[in-house]
Amino acid sequence: MARKTRVVEDIFDDLTNEKVSEAELIGFSVRGVDYEFDLSAASAKQFDDALAPFIKAAREVPRKKAARGSKKPARVRSDEPALIRKWAKVHGHEVSPRGRIDDAIVAAYRRAQKGSAASVATGEAPAEAS
Repeated sequence: MARKTRVVEDIFDDLTNEKVSEAELIGFSVRGVDYEFDLSAASAKQFDDALAPFIKAAREVPRKKAARGSKKPARVRSDEPALIRKWAKVHGHEVSPRGRIDDAIVAAYRRAQKGSAASVATGEAPAEAS
């Protein structure tokens, strides 16, 4: 006898606690606290209608951009860490054999690679970067 496993996911309206065929995930914030819930079309309309006068009187706030000077860490390709570690050791940087590589070392490596690529294109000897 063959067995089949079936996963059934029931969706509930978080306001009425009724089982529904579809629900909309709605997120909102009040006084700096973020909230979200799943609502049926009827409950979503009720929510929208209740907030309508407040939304009409409010100002829309643009999404915040990252502060100047705060950059995301440089992404490292999966084949790059070994190359970066080897380059770093040759150029006198301290780098652990495993784990995250310091952003400054990754940036220095990439600058050196750009310099090497530029010198190859121009026929100049590559500059040493440390």
